[in-house]
Amino acid sequence: MSLEIESLRCFIEALPTPVRLDAPEEQALGAQLMVVLGDASEAWPEFDLPAGEFVAFLAERVSGEGAIDKQLQSLHCSDLYLTCACSKGDAAAIEAFDAQHGTTMAIALSAMKNLGSIEDEVRQRLHEKLFVGSASSPPRIVTYFGSGALRSWVRAATVREAISLARKGNREILGKDEYIASLPALEDDPEMMHLKGLYRKVFKSAFEQAFSQLSARDRTLLRYKYCDGSTLDDVATLYRVHRATAARWFAQIREQLFSKTRELMKAELATSESELDSIMRVIQSKLDVSIADQLEG
Repeated sequence: MSLEIESLRCFIEALPTPVRLDAPEEQALGAQLMVVLGDASEAWPEFDLPAGEFVAFLAERVSGEGAIDKQLQSLHCSDLYLTCACSKGDAAAIEAFDAQHGTTMAIALSAMKNLGSIEDEVRQRLHEKLFVGSASSPPRIVTYFGSGALRSWVRAATVREAISLARKGNREILGKDEYIASLPALEDDPEMMHLKGLYRKVFKSAFEQAFSQLSARDRTLLRYKYCDGSTLDDVATLYRVHRATAARWFAQIREQLFSKTRELMKAELATSESELDSIMRVIQSKLDVSIADQLEG
């Protein structure tokens, strides 16, 4: 079996929602995956990642809505190639990550006041959470979904960890909101937009309301995934359903959260539909992080 055919099979099987493609569509998708694989592996020659593992990782980040080829084009696939290898514990990939994003962490920490002696501990704790995880949760690097640049995601994760550690030690530092507001404008950095200004507060309130309206079963399913680190196969076995059914459940929960949050934000914000759509695209890219934060809270 050729690499293209095998990669296409792995990708389709890993999609959250089953799809049916005709022969020309399969051929085009297979060719697109080969281009993505080639570009990503060329970007990271420091390590080798099995094609099947990478395309399955990509497929999990494609929603059931819209054309698959367009969604793939919008993902930062080279960043996902790196994070996929890191999530597997590949030492060379983690070393490459540190070389690429160590400066990103340093800049984020240097902008925060009064960290002092805990700066090294912040780096150590973040590194452990990103690549090791714990008995109750997978490595946090898997929560990067590729809709924005990895550097932006790393910066936000660094700030969050620094504030968390500082608060545990009753250390007063420049707060998260103040820190983000102090950053220079980053028009090329859409993942930071929802953390700034009015949208941040409106989103937080709307998301909390939307989350509170989930059923008990839906909240339990989310805890299995985000708190316990359960896979789709684990959930399917637990509920005695097919893996595709479990995937569909999670897709429906995400859609319910997203739609309700949008509805509540629309009622609160005096903005055009196009602007609201732009805001929601950013929110959708960070939805998994918001769910995890809500469950931890």
